[in-house]
Amino acid sequence: MHAVRVDVHGGPEVLTVREVADPEPESWPGPDAAGETGPGAGEVLVRTVASSLNPVDWKTRARDVGPALPVTLSWDLAGIVVASSAPEFTAGDRVIAMSAQLATGLGTWAELVRLPARLLAHAPRTLTLAEAATLPLAGLAVPLARQADVSVDGLVSRPEHIGIVREFGASTVTHSVAEPPQGAYDAVLDTAGADVTRAFTDGGSYLSVSTRGPRRTGEPGRWPVAGTGGRRRVFVAGSATMEFSEVIRRRRMVRHYSDKPLTPEVAERILASALRAPSAGFSQGWAFLALTDPADRARFWPFVPVRVEKTPTMQDAPLVVVPLAHKEAYLDRYAEPGKGWEDRSEDRWPAPYWYVDTGMASLLMLLTAVDEGLGACFFGIMPEHIQPFREEFGIPDAYAPVGALTIGYRATDLPPQNPNVEARRRNAEEVIHRGSWGRHD
Repeated sequence: MHAVRVDVHGGPEVLTVREVADPEPESWPGPDAAGETGPGAGEVLVRTVASSLNPVDWKTRARDVGPALPVTLSWDLAGIVVASSAPEFTAGDRVIAMSAQLATGLGTWAELVRLPARLLAHAPRTLTLAEAATLPLAGLAVPLARQADVSVDGLVSRPEHIGIVREFGASTVTHSVAEPPQGAYDAVLDTAGADVTRAFTDGGSYLSVSTRGPRRTGEPGRWPVAGTGGRRRVFVAGSATMEFSEVIRRRRMVRHYSDKPLTPEVAERILASALRAPSAGFSQGWAFLALTDPADRARFWPFVPVRVEKTPTMQDAPLVVVPLAHKEAYLDRYAEPGKGWEDRSEDRWPAPYWYVDTGMASLLMLLTAVDEGLGACFFGIMPEHIQPFREEFGIPDAYAPVGALTIGYRATDLPPQNPNVEARRRNAEEVIHRGSWGRHD
């Protein structure tokens, strides 16, 4: 059979497709690798239909971590059962599986994969196997924990995944990293690098397959831990973020918010994203007024009276950010040696990049809000209100507000988007000119 193997750690170029021996047929039927019997015991041979890529896969390939080389990579699998010594699976069953490669040394990027039955589950009937292959690493953690009589909540990347994970047995499922309650769980399993350390109780465990996650951990090797009283409770973080294409697709201006507060961690992530925006000469000529205290937000709203009159629910947003452009930072930067614009003339600039760059920083905050499962809106402060706004908040004259952002949870009774908005959206043939002006093909 064919398998994707690596002999040395490195970039994608170290991946090779090669012929390897089929799993030995003489193991059928028989006990699993631990010699267990009874429900869930035995092994299952699966013909792979689809697999997927997780952070742990490329880290195993790129770094000296994981099983000894050479190795077949990947944790996730969706396929058809070929043979089984476990009573709950029979030939022809559609299944998903998690190889637990760091523990078993087994990979799923192969035409045939033999795994302990306890690492498999029946694939959801509503999904194709290609779709189901994206579930196992996070999704199978839920039924495995439920088998141990553990109460499980979960985090997924998209709202449409919530129902699937509930089918696996999770009690509460969310797609927002801000949702999990603080100190509520005996253990957290992070399969994506989600910052949910606040969710586990003192003395609990935090296990992660991704270094993108937080550095705080509980006592190693205790998954799941015993609860302080009664039934154990764990949280499975399947994903904290969406695919970037999904973030772009979902971005829209949200003007109706609930009064639910943001956690400080979420607010700080959104604000920090603005600092990753490009800026001419790395001038970074921007600043951001962040208003999280209700009293401070109340001081802001009189300066956008039209917005309040049209959409009063915008005032419920728990975070207001005013991006400020600092032109002098750009003029100073380009007057430095190596740039040579010592006259500091604005006429040299093809566009006022202090506004352009601050706008790009604003866009990053809008996109990060979507990635956090939140809504956001960008709107202007009218000229007649800018000076009173400066005076109220002590803004220096050198800093010019380019608008304001509201960020928060969408209202549950959010009205549907006006269909005229989509009807007015211009298509690529109208706005993209290929090779020269007027060519659209």
